[in-house]
Amino acid sequence: MAHTDKGNYGRKHDSAKINEAVLEEIRNTAANKTISCAAAHALAKDCGTSPAEVGKAIDVSEVCIVSCQLGIFKHSLNRPVPAVPEIKPELEQAIASRLTNGRLSCVAAWSIAKDCHLTRLQMGAACDLLGIKINACQLGTFG
Repeated sequence: MAHTDKGNYGRKHDSAKINEAVLEEIRNTAANKTISCAAAHALAKDCGTSPAEVGKAIDVSEVCIVSCQLGIFKHSLNRPVPAVPEIKPELEQAIASRLTNGRLSCVAAWSIAKDCHLTRLQMGAACDLLGIKINACQLGTFG
Protein backbone atom coordinates (compact mmCIF):
# COMPACT_ATOMS: atom_id res chain seq x y z
CA MET A 1 0.00 0.00 0.00
CA ALA A 2 1.16 3.50 -0.69
CA HIS A 3 1.67 6.26 1.83
CA THR A 4 -1.53 7.73 0.40
CA ASP A 5 -3.38 4.81 2.03
CA LYS A 6 -2.28 6.00 5.48
CA GLY A 7 -4.95 5.21 8.04
CA ASN A 8 -6.26 2.27 6.02
CA TYR A 9 -3.31 -0.14 5.99
CA GLY A 10 -5.11 -2.67 8.17
CA ARG A 11 -7.97 -3.21 5.74
CA LYS A 12 -5.88 -5.57 3.63
CA HIS A 13 -5.75 -7.96 6.60
CA ASP A 14 -9.39 -7.93 7.72
CA SER A 15 -9.59 -11.69 8.27
CA ALA A 16 -5.96 -12.33 9.25
CA LYS A 17 -5.09 -13.59 12.71
CA ILE A 18 -2.49 -11.22 14.18
CA ASN A 19 -0.05 -12.25 16.90
CA GLU A 20 -0.89 -10.16 19.98
CA ALA A 21 2.69 -10.28 21.30
CA VAL A 22 3.95 -8.84 18.03
CA LEU A 23 1.27 -6.13 18.12
CA GLU A 24 2.40 -5.18 21.64
CA GLU A 25 6.04 -5.00 20.57
CA ILE A 26 5.09 -2.74 17.65
CA ARG A 27 3.19 -0.44 20.00
CA ASN A 28 6.27 -0.28 22.24
CA THR A 29 8.71 0.24 19.36
CA ALA A 30 6.89 2.61 17.00
CA ALA A 31 7.51 6.29 17.54
CA ASN A 32 5.06 8.80 16.08
CA LYS A 33 3.23 5.93 14.34
CA THR A 34 6.36 5.01 12.35
CA ILE A 35 8.85 2.16 12.48
CA SER A 36 11.96 1.72 10.40
CA CYS A 37 12.43 -1.25 8.12
CA ALA A 38 15.48 -2.28 10.19
CA ALA A 39 13.54 -2.09 13.46
CA ALA A 40 10.69 -4.15 11.97
CA HIS A 41 13.13 -6.86 10.85
CA ALA A 42 14.82 -6.85 14.26
CA LEU A 43 11.41 -7.20 15.88
CA ALA A 44 10.63 -10.21 13.67
CA LYS A 45 13.88 -11.85 14.72
CA ASP A 46 13.35 -11.05 18.41
CA CYS A 47 9.78 -12.39 18.30
CA GLY A 48 10.77 -15.51 16.36
CA THR A 49 8.38 -14.76 13.52
CA SER A 50 8.58 -13.80 9.87
CA PRO A 51 8.94 -10.26 8.54
CA ALA A 52 5.63 -10.84 6.72
CA GLU A 53 3.84 -11.48 10.02
CA VAL A 54 5.38 -8.35 11.53
CA GLY A 55 4.32 -6.42 8.44
CA LYS A 56 0.71 -7.51 8.92
CA ALA A 57 0.78 -6.43 12.55
CA ILE A 58 2.32 -3.10 11.54
CA ASP A 59 -0.49 -2.57 9.02
CA VAL A 60 -3.19 -3.46 11.55
CA SER A 61 -1.57 -1.01 13.99
CA GLU A 62 -1.74 1.68 11.28
CA VAL A 63 1.98 2.31 11.69
CA CYS A 64 4.01 3.52 8.68
CA ILE A 65 7.20 1.73 7.73
CA VAL A 66 9.98 4.22 6.97
CA SER A 67 13.64 4.12 5.97
CA CYS A 68 13.53 1.10 3.70
CA GLN A 69 16.93 -0.56 3.83
CA LEU A 70 17.00 -0.64 0.02
CA GLY A 71 16.03 3.02 -0.23
CA ILE A 72 12.63 2.34 -1.83
CA PHE A 73 10.81 4.96 0.23
CA LYS A 74 12.69 7.95 -1.10
CA HIS A 75 10.40 10.35 0.75
CA SER A 76 11.41 8.85 4.10
CA LEU A 77 15.17 8.76 3.72
CA ASN A 78 16.85 11.16 6.06
CA ARG A 79 20.34 10.27 4.91
CA PRO A 80 22.04 10.39 1.53
CA VAL A 81 22.16 7.19 -0.49
CA PRO A 82 25.76 6.09 -0.89
CA ALA A 83 26.90 5.85 -4.48
CA VAL A 84 27.48 2.44 -5.99
CA PRO A 85 31.22 2.37 -6.67
CA GLU A 86 30.71 0.66 -10.02
CA ILE A 87 28.16 -1.66 -11.51
CA LYS A 88 30.45 -4.50 -12.44
CA PRO A 89 29.35 -7.17 -14.91
CA GLU A 90 29.20 -9.68 -12.03
CA LEU A 91 26.69 -7.53 -10.16
CA GLU A 92 24.61 -6.96 -13.25
CA GLN A 93 24.63 -10.71 -13.97
CA ALA A 94 23.70 -11.55 -10.36
CA ILE A 95 20.74 -9.20 -10.59
CA ALA A 96 19.68 -10.44 -14.04
CA SER A 97 19.78 -14.06 -12.89
CA ARG A 98 17.35 -13.37 -10.03
CA LEU A 99 14.75 -11.34 -11.93
CA THR A 100 11.17 -12.53 -12.11
CA ASN A 101 9.06 -10.79 -14.72
CA GLY A 102 11.72 -8.09 -14.93
CA ARG A 103 11.64 -7.33 -11.20
CA LEU A 104 13.89 -8.24 -8.29
CA SER A 105 12.42 -9.38 -5.00
CA CYS A 106 13.45 -7.64 -1.81
CA VAL A 107 14.91 -10.84 -0.37
CA ALA A 108 16.92 -11.46 -3.57
CA ALA A 109 18.24 -7.88 -3.43
CA TRP A 110 19.38 -8.41 0.17
CA SER A 111 21.08 -11.67 -0.80
CA ILE A 112 22.88 -10.16 -3.79
CA ALA A 113 24.00 -7.18 -1.70
CA LYS A 114 25.53 -9.53 0.85
CA ASP A 115 27.20 -11.70 -1.80
CA CYS A 116 28.60 -8.66 -3.64
CA HIS A 117 29.71 -6.84 -0.45
CA LEU A 118 27.35 -3.90 -0.98
CA THR A 119 25.19 -2.15 1.55
CA ARG A 120 21.48 -2.60 1.01
CA LEU A 121 21.19 1.07 0.09
CA GLN A 122 23.93 0.63 -2.52
CA MET A 123 22.02 -2.37 -3.87
CA GLY A 124 18.85 -0.30 -4.20
CA ALA A 125 20.82 2.46 -5.92
CA ALA A 126 22.33 -0.08 -8.34
CA CYS A 127 18.86 -1.33 -9.23
CA ASP A 128 17.72 2.26 -9.79
CA LEU A 129 20.65 2.87 -12.14
CA LEU A 130 19.83 -0.32 -14.05
CA GLY A 131 16.12 0.52 -14.21
CA ILE A 132 15.23 -2.56 -12.15
CA LYS A 133 12.17 -2.33 -9.91
CA ILE A 134 12.30 -4.11 -6.56
CA ASN A 135 9.14 -5.88 -5.44
CA ALA A 136 7.85 -8.42 -2.92
CA CYS A 137 8.81 -6.48 0.19
CA GLN A 138 9.50 -8.87 3.04
CA LEU A 139 7.26 -6.73 5.27
CA GLY A 140 4.51 -6.55 2.65
CA THR A 141 4.64 -2.81 2.02
CA PHE A 142 4.96 -3.05 -1.74
CA GLY A 143 4.15 -5.79 -4.22
